[in-house]
Amino acid sequence: MGDNALVIDTSSGVVDLDSSGVGTYTVTYITSTGPCADTATYSFTIESCADNDGDGIPDHIDIDDDNDGITDIEEGACPPADTCFVDTDGDGIPDYFDIDSDNDGIFDVVEGGDGDQDTNADGVIDSLDTGFNDVDNDGMADDAENTAPVDTDGDGIDDYNDLDSDNDGIYDVVEGGDGDQDTNGDGVVDSNDTGFTDADNDGMADGTESTDPSDTDGDGIDDFLDIDSDNDGIFDVVEGGDGEQDTNGDGVIDNNDNGYTDNDGDGMADNSESTTEPDSDGDGSPDYIDIDSDNDGIFDVVEGGDGEFDTNGDGVIDSNDTGYADADGDGMSDNTESTTEPDYDGDGSPDYLDIDSDNDGIFDVVEGGDGEFDTNGDGVLIVMTQDILMQMEMECQTILSQLQSLILMVMVIQIT
Repeated sequence: MGDNALVIDTSSGVVDLDSSGVGTYTVTYITSTGPCADTATYSFTIESCADNDGDGIPDHIDIDDDNDGITDIEEGACPPADTCFVDTDGDGIPDYFDIDSDNDGIFDVVEGGDGDQDTNADGVIDSLDTGFNDVDNDGMADDAENTAPVDTDGDGIDDYNDLDSDNDGIYDVVEGGDGDQDTNGDGVVDSNDTGFTDADNDGMADGTESTDPSDTDGDGIDDFLDIDSDNDGIFDVVEGGDGEQDTNGDGVIDNNDNGYTDNDGDGMADNSESTTEPDSDGDGSPDYIDIDSDNDGIFDVVEGGDGEFDTNGDGVIDSNDTGYADADGDGMSDNTESTTEPDYDGDGSPDYLDIDSDNDGIFDVVEGGDGEFDTNGDGVLIVMTQDILMQMEMECQTILSQLQSLILMVMVIQIT
């Protein structure tokens, strides 16, 4: 289409709508060049028929312009012309066109509660998804129309706009599996991050679109909504490094806690935004998804005071354990939520992070029965992470190269 230009076939006087630009025009037709020619003047407006989600329904009558299962009105549009809008993440794309409105690397359709209807996991519910219907032809999947946007932590900010949807002090972008792409650690993946691209201009970082949100403990509750992501009976807010801010000990940091503020209105406690999740044993798995955070060979669930509830002894408390229940659906076994992690020797380090929990001078790994595996005697067991394996491989290659050089030198000496 042209740019603010009217295109007319001069021989026939027909207006070419496809080639003309959007705008209001006045055209005068003259029957002849004579001094007494008849004239007719017409004014008309050419409008663009925008269809952001490509569903065949123009945006101005489409109640879900980005097919994320959240109505345009809920995302801040003012019908019918969408003359006002909200752009939560400030990326220049209104929320009603943006499939990741808070730039946390998790599709709005997932955070909005309709992820199960996006069967091909492309961030939209449309004719490419199994079971899709739009019988009323309003541009929104029929099954999504009755879904109210989810606000998991009840802070008044819907999950699709909330950078910490479960208020555990850990950014959703981290728990969702895209923390490495948030290179400046501000909880969003945007143009301020190294390597960011949004080539398809859908409001979501290209590098995050294929990420399936993590569910570390396999309990059916994604980590970004789970207050105990590894089911070890210890709140994520504690293992994530912000336990002292959860002053009432309920596993979340919210307005029920002393000192809580969220002045920037992003759904995350201000004083937890700068916290980097600890990895106490340096094995590459942060404590909140590590079932042995100090690598002493003793499960966190045992050292954390809930070993009795892990009835099958696999290090997690889940539906495979006798007596397990999660009636409140927060991803943590109900009978562990009131447990305070013990610090047996009172040294300020809870037992699950203390490699000598009783300060008797004998490593827990020894007292726990795994001393034989601590071959270097430092009190922790080495976990073969990818980084360690790569380092070992490099060292082996160096040694092999040195041996090859030595063999070559010996051969030269023998020949001479």
